[in-house]
Amino acid sequence: MTARVLLRTLSFLLLLAVLVWLFLRRPEDLVQLSDRLSDLPGSTWLMVFLLGLLSYVLRLLRWQVLLRVLGHRIPVTQQLPIYMAGFGLAMTPGKVGETIRTAYLAPLGVPYGHSLAAFVAERLVDLLVVGLLACLALPLVASHPIWVLSAWGFVLSAFLVARSRLLPAMAARMGTGKLGQTADEGARALQRLLSGRPLFVGCLLGSLAWSVQASALLVVLSHLEHPVPVLSGLGSYALALLAGAASFIPGGLGVTEAAMLWLLERQGVDLLTAATAALVSRGVPLWTGVFTGLLALAALGVRSAQSDRPTQP
Repeated sequence: MTARVLLRTLSFLLLLAVLVWLFLRRPEDLVQLSDRLSDLPGSTWLMVFLLGLLSYVLRLLRWQVLLRVLGHRIPVTQQLPIYMAGFGLAMTPGKVGETIRTAYLAPLGVPYGHSLAAFVAERLVDLLVVGLLACLALPLVASHPIWVLSAWGFVLSAFLVARSRLLPAMAARMGTGKLGQTADEGARALQRLLSGRPLFVGCLLGSLAWSVQASALLVVLSHLEHPVPVLSGLGSYALALLAGAASFIPGGLGVTEAAMLWLLERQGVDLLTAATAALVSRGVPLWTGVFTGLLALAALGVRSAQSDRPTQP
């Protein structure tokens, strides 16, 4: 069994563990959970889906901006399936599976170093903006400040290293071969993406994208007649995402949901309502991206097979 299969199995076991913990704590709530989910009106599911879709659109726009900064103008009709294909492999630690985009961008004239730099810039900006949103939930974790401080220390350290001259210097030591050239152009491209206007635009679009997705939690809680303050709700969603990312479990499954349950309970939300809101607001955007990504991968595979097919004389 490969390490990827083991990690994916572990992630689903963690999600199952959350449900088992829910059952052991209050078994009657777990019995009612499926009823609560089925009682949600179609309009709520649709709203959560549309918010997740808008979040993906904003992230696609940011990706386009990053590549244009590096001099690559790819029509959105070509870029859309390539970008979404990455989410089909998002259930990997650190979302490294999303680097599959590099394979599809290379034939379009995008060097591996540039597409990898755009990926790293995306991840760092996401950590930065989600970390800022998570600060809105600081009052909820006032008794555990070391968690937030440690997370912020890691984010800022990674961000400063990426902007420093350390990466180009390390790339220069890799020689003038193919790998060295890719590392060098990637390091220089990353510095361009993490400075000035590209950084500002990336943070702006990233903030909008994650705020929109986090607002799905507010929508579900409002329908369940247990609203929470807007700022603490957004912060709770973001802080739960950080907890999932820090676990390095594929997709943060289990860890993210457990963190969201804990944060909502600290705001007076009952366990059943918190579980319903967490599963819907987190699950719909996540699995929409994964399934759409798998469809995009299939479509790109068919297109590649057709282009490789020899023409009849």
